[in-house]
Amino acid sequence: MLVLTRRPGETIEIGNGIRITLISAGNGRARLGTTAPRDVEIVRGELAAGWSRRTRQPLERDQVA
Repeated sequence: MLVLTRRPGETIEIGNGIRITLISAGNGRARLGTTAPRDVEIVRGELAAGWSRRTRQPLERDQVA
């Protein structure tokens, strides 16, 4: 895992037009803004495990790893 330190307003570029901007940080939270092409799906990590990227439907319980 790459760990970076950013200040509000600073960005991280992840190739192919994907940009993550730190909006604010404090009280144990960070607000992030994302910019990406329309064909790139962005989902919070805790939600990604329960959704199929192809159908955008919840996975069956036995399909979730």
